[in-house]
Parts: sequence; structure tokens; C-alpha cells
Amino acid sequence: MGEREFEAFGITASQAFGAVAVAPAVGREFRGSVQVLHAGDVRVGDIRSSPLTVSRSASLIRSDDTELYKLALSCRGRAIIGQDGRCTELRPSDLVVYDTTRPYEFRFPGHNRLLVVGIPRRMLGVPRGLTSSITARRLTTTGGTSRVVASFLRTVHAELDALSGGANEQRLAALLADMLDLMLGDLGVRRTELPAPMLERVLAFCDVNLSDPSLSASSIARTHRVSVRYLHKLFATVDETPAGYIRRRRLELVRRDLANPELAGVPVARLATRHGLSDAPHFSRLFRATYGCTPGDYRATALAAGSLLPRTGTPS
Repeated sequence: MGEREFEAFGITASQAFGAVAVAPAVGREFRGSVQVLHAGDVRVGDIRSSPLTVSRSASLIRSDDTELYKLALSCRGRAIIGQDGRCTELRPSDLVVYDTTRPYEFRFPGHNRLLVVGIPRRMLGVPRGLTSSITARRLTTTGGTSRVVASFLRTVHAELDALSGGANEQRLAALLADMLDLMLGDLGVRRTELPAPMLERVLAFCDVNLSDPSLSASSIARTHRVSVRYLHKLFATVDETPAGYIRRRRLELVRRDLANPELAGVPVARLATRHGLSDAPHFSRLFRATYGCTPGDYRATALAAGSLLPRTGTPS
């Protein structure tokens, strides 16, 4: 692959799983491919490459609001991951959990293949930082929950093309979230307690009504017959505010649509309006402040990256 193809590889990985810096091995031609499925808000990826290093620094975290718990299954080659003061070597069939809200580094000394699932933190109800004791730890898959999870991941990735765009994507997203929740539970990490059922209903309501410009803390509280103060307490259990959550989700959906080649002919302002951001100048400022570029520039880069990358392939 040439320089443009390598750049596209990094862009596509960043769009799917949060902003990362990618550095190939010095003096070696880079080869790689990325295949990604968006099952609702869950991201499923099959990433293959020649030797490289992938890192997410504190500065990248500040510039990108992607908050995912990620579960990776090593399928080929060695992988060395560092996060939260630990450094662990993975071999094929090993699992590892890591978190995009804190810096991490993945090093791949040889040709490699990684199956990755990224699940938004809000879907699990696990407060930020609670997973720090179990990130970057090698999880063998010789038995128990980890073996079941690894088998499920392999099956999902084998059927990525068949599952993409299907009517059951939301169900698949829920299954994948439950899978990670099951693994976190085995490792001693528990969901937020008492308010979780109400919070899940509130978040689901928000997601269904993001296209309504009048969606606000007051309207959410009124619909669920709780006080605005109590609503803020609910969101605080996952380090959010109602307004911040609505704004972030709307921007995520617009960003997803901007990267969709099937929507390339739809004006940016119309895409923003579809998701409740009807004030075009305000939306443009908000998008730039969040992602560091204009919506138009983001779309051009995303569509160019998508056109350069194959959906499947094994590095030679």
C-alpha cells in the first residue's frame, strides 16, 4: 500500500473506534485492511495489518469524545498492549479489555489480525474508571465465560457481511453489550446499581427522540414523571448530563451519516436537521469544536478513506 492507503487505514480505524495514532514499522511496506460493522451504536471490527503501533494519547482523548469499552480477540501474531500501568503480551486466542477514555498503546511486532468490539460506556452503566483494574490483562480462552465469548466473537466476525444492514442489528448490539457485561461481571466489575433500569429507559427515550429539537432535560423529566434534579442525578451515575448526552449523541449520528457514501449527496445541514440540530451555524461551530474540523472537511476525508480501503483482505 502507498502513503495514501496507510493514511486511510488510520482514518478508518479512528472513525470506528476513536482517534488513534498509527505508526508502521520502519523500513517495511505497510499492508492492512479494516472491515467494520456498526450494529446500532456498537462497533465490530476485523483489523489486519503488517507490523505497526497503534496508540491513543491523552491529547487525542481530549480531541475526541469517543467513550468505548473495547474487547479484542487476538487471532494472528503477537500483540503487546499497555494501559493503566500494565503491559501485557497477547497470543492468538487471547482476549483483552481496554478503555478509550484513558491512554493506551498496542504494538504488533509481526503480521497480525485482531477482532474488536467497541461498546459505548453508557450501554453498560459502568462509571468511568471502574474498569481500570482489569484493562490490559491477558484473558485466556481455554474455558468458562471467556471461551464462550471468544467463540461468539469469531462467529459474528465470520458473518460481518451477512449481518451488515440487517433488521437485527439492534438485537446484535444488545447481545454484544450483554456479552461484555458478562465478562466484566466475571472480572468483578459491576453495573451501576439502583438507578440503572430508569437510566436505561431514559437513554432509550433520548435516542428515539434525538430528531426532536425540543428534546431537553425538562421534557425528559416530564415524560418520565421525575424531577429535573433527579434526572441530573441519574445521568451523573455515568458521568453525563442530559444536555451533554443529547448533544454528543446527535453529533455522533451526524458524523456517522457524513461518512456514509450512500448519503454523500445529502447536504450537511439536512443531515444535521434530521438529528435535531437545525441551527446550521451553531451546528458547524459545535462540530468543529468537538472534532477539530468542519463537517464538510470531515465528510471529504471520510469518504476518501472509505474509497481507498478494501473491506476484506489479509496482509501479505
